[in-house]
Amino acid sequence: SSDLVANDGSAEQSPPQTVLEVARFITPYGVGGSWDLDVTDLQLLLAGTRRVRGFIDTWVGPGSAYGNGWLLSASMRFEVDGTAPRPVAIQPLGWTSTVYGDPARPVSGQLLPKQISVPASATGSAAVHVVTTGHGQGNLDNCAEFCQRNHSIVVDGQASKQLVWRSDCSKNPVNNQKGNWQYPRAGWCPGDIVKPWRVELGTRLAPGTTHTVGYDVDPYVNSCRPDAATCGGCALGTGCGYDGGAHTEPYYLVSGYVIYYAP
Repeated sequence: SSDLVANDGSAEQSPPQTVLEVARFITPYGVGGSWDLDVTDLQLLLAGTRRVRGFIDTWVGPGSAYGNGWLLSASMRFEVDGTAPRPVAIQPLGWTSTVYGDPARPVSGQLLPKQISVPASATGSAAVHVVTTGHGQGNLDNCAEFCQRNHSIVVDGQASKQLVWRSDCSKNPVNNQKGNWQYPRAGWCPGDIVKPWRVELGTRLAPGTTHTVGYDVDPYVNSCRPDAATCGGCALGTGCGYDGGAHTEPYYLVSGYVIYYAP
């Protein structure tokens, strides 16, 4: 079955404590910042009573060059725009994270394909809205933070590819950061919003029909991992064991939704 949020207030209720991501940003290195993101397409996730929370994983503390933590505040601004497409339903795809490069844990076995049933109200167009960032380094090809890879949304076996890569980190207006914030990365830059990518489906998903939506990434085998038959390709001169610093396991953080719009 599929989780569905509709604009009439009806819903197949998600289990308690289900987390639905509406925005992702990356903290800058050692300085503050502020960001604005248009979440119009995800507005149905905010209907009714919702608890909004932020999560920051910082690796900071006493003695750190980057300070002791962050003070986070958030606000929402509602504006009427009669020209924007109007969402009528949204279906979370349930994806969270996937280790990358371990043959024993293929991406398709971690980000499981989702079967969706198209609601009767979805008589217009549809799109898949995805947020992806790559993390981990010191491995073969310095994945997944510093390697370019094509990611795919697969609808009923038909793949649409997207290069998840940011080459403009050095142009970030938050330019007083510490550390290596200028380098290109897999879908993100320190001190910036993570920009969603979309796969436009047009009107191919007819009301009442059932479809499968999956996720895939270019093939990759990381030979710099603890259980590798032959250790090799470690980018930063480390051994194959993960050390939580110069050598961390490559993975992608992924969230996705199918969004349906009024005609």
